[in-house]
Amino acid sequence: MSKSSRSPASKGPASRSGRGSSRTVLVATTGLSPAVLTETVWALAQEKKPIIPDQIIVLTTVTGQKRLAEQLFGADELWADLRRDILGPRADTDQRLDFDLTPDRVKVVHLRVGTRRQPLDELLNSAQHTAFADALVDELWVHTSKPDTRVVASLAGGFKTMSALLLSGMQLLANPGDRVTHVLVGGGYEATKPSFYFPRQKAQTLKQIHSGATLIAKDAAPLIQLIDVPVIPLRRWFAEALDRKPPSYETLVNCSIAAVEAHVGDLTLELGPVVLPSEKHRHWMKLNGTEHPLSPARYVYLRVFAERVLSDTPPGDSLADLFEEIQDWLRKNREVEPRFSAMFESHTRTQPTSLKADDLPKRLKDLRTHLESLPGGRSLASALPAKGHWALRLEKSRIKLQ
Repeated sequence: MSKSSRSPASKGPASRSGRGSSRTVLVATTGLSPAVLTETVWALAQEKKPIIPDQIIVLTTVTGQKRLAEQLFGADELWADLRRDILGPRADTDQRLDFDLTPDRVKVVHLRVGTRRQPLDELLNSAQHTAFADALVDELWVHTSKPDTRVVASLAGGFKTMSALLLSGMQLLANPGDRVTHVLVGGGYEATKPSFYFPRQKAQTLKQIHSGATLIAKDAAPLIQLIDVPVIPLRRWFAEALDRKPPSYETLVNCSIAAVEAHVGDLTLELGPVVLPSEKHRHWMKLNGTEHPLSPARYVYLRVFAERVLSDTPPGDSLADLFEEIQDWLRKNREVEPRFSAMFESHTRTQPTSLKADDLPKRLKDLRTHLESLPGGRSLASALPAKGHWALRLEKSRIKLQ
């Protein structure tokens, strides 16, 4: 087989392994030893209910890419042999085990340096680790967001930080039924010449590098252990925080923490100062420590209700009284913050288009909708004033005003 192990696009999909008709994608990190990939693929196919990935995606370094090219797609076409061993005589037309050296299958992670993207060949500093983490989130998001796709993540290869970040990403993004695996091969097969890749490889006679003992590749079959690393799919705890792809690993972690804290009652709200500092262009709030900009109107409503909680003002039962309280707040603060002047005018004019007390529920609905779009914001949205209880349902200890 050629260096591409993809089947012709014109062919229909082959029957797929695993539950129902779902696709299975194997996402792996690799480094100096591509054998962990072949061992994992072979071991998955030997399970009681064989799993044969439809697609394999590898995230690696420059050297890792070279090792894959040399060892799996070299003159001996080792990857093609593995496909034939697992898929049988129809391997050339079977669409499963879709893997080759193209950039959408073997992905060398890049670090942005100024306007350039620099391919990584090591993970030695924080910037390199961050770049790899961001790439993992991008890749995992693509597959875990598809309802018909099961993800198997292999953390056996590459730098230890790669494995740790892959496990972390799966804990946050995996769905029930997804797996994280590690593969081990004992009996000295982990260091032989030629290298061991899977039991029925062409090169059967191997020499153990350290002891010099002769080993036979097919005898390694019972020594290959595919270990499932327990994964608690936390995604269901913060589904509202994942309605769109997080821009970075750091954002994913922060939003996840905020959402989990909100679920267990640790919601905190901090509102920025009434008078904006010179370096700020918009009012803002911090929800569970994460800052979000606010329009003047949304800021005012949150601020008024937060101040009422901190001053122990009982819940209002009259929209007219509450509306008048907002007017008074605007009248006082428009002098120190010009951004509130237009809002004050709209609340006090007597023209038909002016805001009235009866419009307040609509304004709060707008605020609620906005909060629900923010990571962890659903809990604050549910705490907003509503008919029958015109007060913010937060404890004083959860609120901080600058």
